[in-house]
Amino acid sequence: MKNLILLVGMFQLFICCEVKYTEKKINDIPPKTFPKQIGLINDYEGVFTKDQNAALKKILYDLKLNENKEIIIIAVESFAPYNDFQDYIVDLGNNWRIGVENKNTIIIAFSKKNRKVALSIAENTENLSEEKSMEIMSEIIIPEFKEGRYFEGINRGVLSFETLWH
Repeated sequence: MKNLILLVGMFQLFICCEVKYTEKKINDIPPKTFPKQIGLINDYEGVFTKDQNAALKKILYDLKLNENKEIIIIAVESFAPYNDFQDYIVDLGNNWRIGVENKNTIIIAFSKKNRKVALSIAENTENLSEEKSMEIMSEIIIPEFKEGRYFEGINRGVLSFETLWH
């Protein structure tokens, strides 16, 4: 009998914890937490010049129109009230409904000010392994960022993802 009571008590604790975990929905996050999506390039830090922005836009829109694959670039100065940049980017992507219409979607996000970078891949993205994606981040994008070459890092990273996707 004691074991049954303990088991029931543990089950109730599990259910309670599960409910708390699933309570947080995207609708519960205040809309003011996230900036409004501009397009495929969302440079809220002003990192890219006008020419760099145009060059990236051409690559990204060609990829979207010709290959039905989407890469969204996000540069933000702040990710408050979040403590974790990756959590912020995942919730931002959900808030913007990224990956809902186009399943082949990647978010490359960074904060120059906070020296943070994150990668988020839509759940059903095809022909992209996490291992290869992280390799692009660690061997191409991040080394350029460390040298202060944000455009070069993003440009080379986007081209690498495009090549990997074929």
